[in-house]
Amino acid sequence: MKKFLLAAGCVVAIASAASAKDYVFNAAELDMSKFTQSSYTDGDKTKWQLAGLWTAEDGTTFNVVMKQAASTTDDCSPILGETKHVRWYKNVELTITAPATVSTMKQMVFTTTAKDKTMAFTPMDNKGTVTADGDAKTITWQYADGMNPFVATATGGQIRFSKLVISDEIGDTPTPPEPAKTVKVANIAAWLAAADTEALYEFENPVQVCYQNGTNLYVQDATGSMLIYGTTGQTYTNGQSIPAGFTGNYVNYYSTIEFSLPKDGSAKETFKAGVDGATVEPAEVAIADIDGATMGNKYIVIRGCDIKDIVEKDFVITGQGGEIAGYNKFGIDLPETDELKDVIGVVNYYQKKGADAPAASIYPIEIKAATAIAGVEADENAPVEYFNLQGVRVSNPEGGLFIMRQGSKVAKVIR
Repeated sequence: MKKFLLAAGCVVAIASAASAKDYVFNAAELDMSKFTQSSYTDGDKTKWQLAGLWTAEDGTTFNVVMKQAASTTDDCSPILGETKHVRWYKNVELTITAPATVSTMKQMVFTTTAKDKTMAFTPMDNKGTVTADGDAKTITWQYADGMNPFVATATGGQIRFSKLVISDEIGDTPTPPEPAKTVKVANIAAWLAAADTEALYEFENPVQVCYQNGTNLYVQDATGSMLIYGTTGQTYTNGQSIPAGFTGNYVNYYSTIEFSLPKDGSAKETFKAGVDGATVEPAEVAIADIDGATMGNKYIVIRGCDIKDIVEKDFVITGQGGEIAGYNKFGIDLPETDELKDVIGVVNYYQKKGADAPAASIYPIEIKAATAIAGVEADENAPVEYFNLQGVRVSNPEGGLFIMRQGSKVAKVIR
């Protein structure tokens, strides 16, 4: 009799295990190009949302909605344009609803397209546990009681996943990755040279603030320039020093090098209030001398230039015998006038989707009327002077477009 009961118990256990069901979605099943975009009202704001279906390999269909929620990402076209992976932006809410044939959803394993130990999302009401394994490129959610619908908000910069497995039972609990080793560096040049994506870096000396806009913080020291990306909990102004001891990771984001704060918030407390100091002036450069590979994130000014071909956030900066792309990342006013301008900004180095190689561009911080020609000293009492478009002084301007300067006034004229 005991043998029979034992055998019966084994049958029950085997039957329970066999009832577990996985719903697998590979890149083809996660095609976002088939989703439709609409808008919804959140308080007094109109925001975007995307809706569509994901069909698992076995034919089971799940309803999916992405909502802008608290995200500041106004443009959702990059999400809709993807056919090889899903872009889940920070502060975007993802809702996955299973059909009636699926009892519940107790586990989800997202396979990401890159190693990123800081990727994270928060499930609704903090239900369940989330474990990210950057080495295995997975992020796993588990909740014994299950959810349907599954609702979560990305809290890491951007999660890109090319595979998703939804299960109605919980599998093995993933082992959290080991904490990153802490490496102390003396300055920006030492950090750039180390370039270890597995390490947590701690700066032993302060850096100077050039410009801060939201989660983008541009700094420099005597050895180089750096973009600090993430929420520091501090508001810094130009000229302030960030005290030593702040921590972050080395991230190569499509050739943009970032000192990125771990998205678990652990580095936030290492950023202390800024210490006032002398104003940081932008380095004056000529367009032809801009090298994105060595000048990425550098605080610069291009003098006596013009702006053309403005299309939404994209535009072109011309002058000094060359031109370079610009992108209005910080949403400043782009003046459309014939007067020459000084463009103050930062050098961005980035490889666009589909591009063969990265390229340099300028993120403008301020654009103002030109006050001088590069290499020519300004003097309010100076006589009228003329220069060609390459900045070369011309004694008798004739038959073309020239730059006229009289004191601090600079303008383009036809002679």
